[in-house]
Amino acid sequence: MKLSKNQRLLLEKLMDKYEGSKSYGIGEDYTKLPMVKTTDIYKDYDNDFADVDEQRDFETEMLELKKGGYIDIRNKRKSISRLVLKIDKIEEIYELLKRVPRKVAVKEQIDFYTSWLGKNETIDKYCIEQIDILENGKKAKYDLEVALRLLGLTEYVFNNESDILERELSIAVFGDTKLFEKEYRSKLITLLKSYGDYDELIKEIDDEKELSVALLESLNIYSNPKYVYFKGNGKITFKDGIIYDIIPRIPLAMPMDRFKDIAEFIIKDSSVITVENLASYNRIELNDSFFIYLAGYHNFAKELFINLISKQNENLKWFHFGDIDPDGFLILENLNKRTGIDFIPLNMGIDKLKTYAKYTKTLEKNDIIKANGLIEKNMYVKEMKYMLDNNVKLEQEVISWEKSRK
Repeated sequence: MKLSKNQRLLLEKLMDKYEGSKSYGIGEDYTKLPMVKTTDIYKDYDNDFADVDEQRDFETEMLELKKGGYIDIRNKRKSISRLVLKIDKIEEIYELLKRVPRKVAVKEQIDFYTSWLGKNETIDKYCIEQIDILENGKKAKYDLEVALRLLGLTEYVFNNESDILERELSIAVFGDTKLFEKEYRSKLITLLKSYGDYDELIKEIDDEKELSVALLESLNIYSNPKYVYFKGNGKITFKDGIIYDIIPRIPLAMPMDRFKDIAEFIIKDSSVITVENLASYNRIELNDSFFIYLAGYHNFAKELFINLISKQNENLKWFHFGDIDPDGFLILENLNKRTGIDFIPLNMGIDKLKTYAKYTKTLEKNDIIKANGLIEKNMYVKEMKYMLDNNVKLEQEVISWEKSRK
């Protein structure tokens, strides 16, 4: 039998109700037969202004299903009111719809997720939750085709140890340059946030776009080649013998894929200062200081760069210049933790909040939450309490601009 659109829709809806009933899978004693309203299939059926020919065609389609023994029809007055599934025709309906019984599909899905256990902790957490969902009679988050692609992608990025661009990742996993960005980027990020070990990063970054970038970069995935911006006095010697002299009046930018080609990176200044924001990086000048632009939370490229300098230059003093707000101090703490270097906060004290009081802004809700969080950890307590008590914070661009004017 070749099904019309309405016939197929009806049988699918009835089978959904059949498979979703409490009796499904534990016997065939159905006290309440699966049924649907006529208007669930043809919404204008009872409408006084409906097309008469369409109504007649619909009734003919339903009568064909009844003659085939697939449904019963219940009438109200002269119209069809309910369409009822014939339980004894279940197997034939599965074959007619080319539909896999839910209990078979559920077992197939449970077997699928079980086969992925043991890959890594993040994948294990995701698969265990999906198995639990399926065993409790609910639907898994994705169908098998999507789940297979997502888990394959997740396994690839956790095993990948070199930097890779998003479109390159898409080619490597899907054989398509845009499928990752179009369909799987957001799915991967959601999986990482829900099941990965990224609680600290999630707490530190409340901007969703910035957090997504940080999560991917933690796995060496970049939308575009990453550059590190720096200026000061120094010298770079590459393995091929090429030498670059770094001078303060000509800031430089280096792609991270060139770091592996560096034989020696010498800093001739006594201090290194990381700077949170670009405007301040461009504006700030201090004698005997080498500057690195962070762009907010530092990423893997800047971590490599800082560690490279640290290993090859002893006795450097390390400073960080950022916004005088809870986020600025969280960035500082993240920098300390990721690099293993104890950065000294520069121009980030209470004295600057007082000096530039006319430029301060009031705290937002997230600022207050983060400030209290730092106090609970016994970190930067004086600064946080001053901000909370006086309801103030200050952007670093104010300080760099005012200092440059003087």
